Amino acid sequence: MDTYRIRASSWSTLMDCPARWKAQNLLEIRMPTSGAAWVGTSIHYGTAQYDLSRLSDTPISIEDAVGHMVDMLHHEKEEVDWDEMRIDKIEPIAKTLIVRYCGTISQFREYLGVELRCEDLDLRVPEHDITIRITGTPDRIRKDPDGRIGVSDIKTGARAVGSDGCAVTQGHGLQLGIYELLAEHAMGLPIEAPAEVIGLQTSKEARVGTAEVPNARAALLGTEAQPGIIEIAARMLAHDIFPGNPRSMLCGSKYCPIHSTCIYRG
Repeated sequence: MDTYRIRASSWSTLMDCPARWKAQNLLEIRMPTSGAAWVGTSIHYGTAQYDLSRLSDTPISIEDAVGHMVDMLHHEKEEVDWDEMRIDKIEPIAKTLIVRYCGTISQFREYLGVELRCEDLDLRVPEHDITIRITGTPDRIRKDPDGRIGVSDIKTGARAVGSDGCAVTQGHGLQLGIYELLAEHAMGLPIEAPAEVIGLQTSKEARVGTAEVPNARAALLGTEAQPGIIEIAARMLAHDIFPGNPRSMLCGSKYCPIHSTCIYRG
């Protein structure tokens, strides 16, 4: 039985453009990290340091959390393609987001886990002779006011929060569903609270917002009437079926390592 390792964060891209997903995840053709992605990494780092300190009863200040973010932002640990993004313009926005996250969201949460390291979880699909090994690191495991446990995922980007002040959840359900499976397996506790997106908007408004994603695992596991994404992915892997999607928002040389040779992009 063949085993394929799939990161939680890559499930949505598998459905967006299978050809690009195969190039990046099976053939491991790498591209430089974008400036936007590195800003997101830096913000994640700053928020994690703040939340980890509270979890270990050695709290740091919000100013310290901002400092951790700035240190990461200016000390690139991998190749970053800044393109037209200017670090002097984005840094004040990132600082504001750290302050707003820590002061308006984190301080009112009970987190049980921060950047939870989970063992890989094997999902066997015997009808296709495939094992899908799911991997990932949930951003936060929280306990809600009713005592239920749920996963929360921090998303950054210029469109991470809508004009209504709520985090944008579209496109994140698959990743959240995988995080629920991993967290339940790692902690040995039922994940019963709705999954949640915490949006941090990297535009001049620097909005922060949250929104719930109920039943995030439904699309993964499917029903008797409809196959889940895990079943569909197993079929694709078993038969090496990875078509391209020229209508994808990420169909371009900036995002796809095989764009110049792809037969589907016409």
